[in-house]
Amino acid sequence: MPADVFYEWAGEKPRRQPYAIHMRDGAPFCFAGLWDAWRDPRAKKNAPWVATCTLITTTPNALLAKIHDRMPVILPREAYEFWLDPDTPAAMAAEVLEPYPAEAMEAVPITTYVNDPRHDDPGVLTPA
Repeated sequence: MPADVFYEWAGEKPRRQPYAIHMRDGAPFCFAGLWDAWRDPRAKKNAPWVATCTLITTTPNALLAKIHDRMPVILPREAYEFWLDPDTPAAMAAEVLEPYPAEAMEAVPITTYVNDPRHDDPGVLTPA
């Protein structure tokens, strides 16, 4: 799944601090994810297909450990092709399920404007 930023929250409710996490060089990146399409086995024969997906998480790197107890797996660019290849052996794919190098990333405290899902605009990136 391609991205250029993701969000995590640190601290205890109700005063949790949101962070925008991105690459220091501003480059886009890709999360390791899985997808599937399925039909509810309890439904009628012609039930619609349901597309689902998930991001894979791992232990946090040194940067994210200050914010959260896990982080999404960010794939190194050289892994994109084999990650997307359905013939890649599971053991080979599992080798990239590790924390991304902290020195390549930056976490910026942002305002709680991001907490409202109706806010789908650049204002979600406003520094705190």
